[in-house]
Amino acid sequence: MAKSVGKPLVSVIMPAYNADAYISTAIESVLNQTLTDLELIVVDDGSVDGTAEKVRAFSDARVHLIQQANAGVAAARNKAVEKARGQYLAFLDSDDLSLPERLEKQRAFLDAHPEIGLVGTCAEIWENNSSTGRFYRHPSSPPELAFSMLFENFLVNSSVMVRREVVQAVGTFTEVESRRHEDYEFWSRVGRRYPMANLPEVLIVYRVHPGSICDTTNFDANGVMLASENIAHASGSLWVRSSHRVLAALIRGQNPAVHGVKYESLQKLLIRLARRMESRFSLSVGALDNVLNQYRENLRHHWERCYGPLPEPVPSLASRIAKKLN
Repeated sequence: MAKSVGKPLVSVIMPAYNADAYISTAIESVLNQTLTDLELIVVDDGSVDGTAEKVRAFSDARVHLIQQANAGVAAARNKAVEKARGQYLAFLDSDDLSLPERLEKQRAFLDAHPEIGLVGTCAEIWENNSSTGRFYRHPSSPPELAFSMLFENFLVNSSVMVRREVVQAVGTFTEVESRRHEDYEFWSRVGRRYPMANLPEVLIVYRVHPGSICDTTNFDANGVMLASENIAHASGSLWVRSSHRVLAALIRGQNPAVHGVKYESLQKLLIRLARRMESRFSLSVGALDNVLNQYRENLRHHWERCYGPLPEPVPSLASRIAKKLN
């Protein structure tokens, strides 16, 4: 295997906790990249299994192991970022796989698009060691991705490559427990300052484990909070308003208390957000109408699910006259 001379071009960040079942194949997927000018920084976050031994089994000089007491995935990533020397930082979880051309294609994309702060990819979803036949194919163009990321996370963490200077500008992953969804929180901070993109290619295998359990209630509440902050920022507000919280919750499928917030005002807020995003990317008015209409339908669906059917709009006088003439 090739060894980097001086600073590597890409630093691959891999947090690991009790990952001995899959970490060897994850490491191999990095070392088998067509882009060889890299380092892999594995942070063992207090594992009590054979994770560290699996990492030490690799004699490749590009693999670096850091061990720390258990502090959580955000702290592990931040420790690796602190030690990283690459021009680009790429993330990969210890149970996922990078396909061979992933890093090379992302590096080439960022070199060709210096305005883009970070880039992800599509992903194939595996359950344990078997393909599910499902994929994450998220929005790829910067304007559509920026609009969609106001409400939900459309970046697969293990697929992201970000410029070092972007991390230096926006800071690292939050370690504050009340701001869980640390990846979405970080991408949101990046997206407020830089365009982002997804390559429309499957360059990652993303593993899901059906036995895993998380506190979904608290997790969803934090996601709504972060989406509310995104909406407030994009709408030009200095603080999060009730309408921002309600819109974020409904788009994410929650059942919020509306407290006087009207459906019509949420529709207008969605349209205003799309127009602001079109202006940000110097697009013509209506350029984001396809994705806007999807979110308007999503909003209507969840509103009616929570609060009952909306009245059908009253036809205008002109449309009624035209109908009679026809």
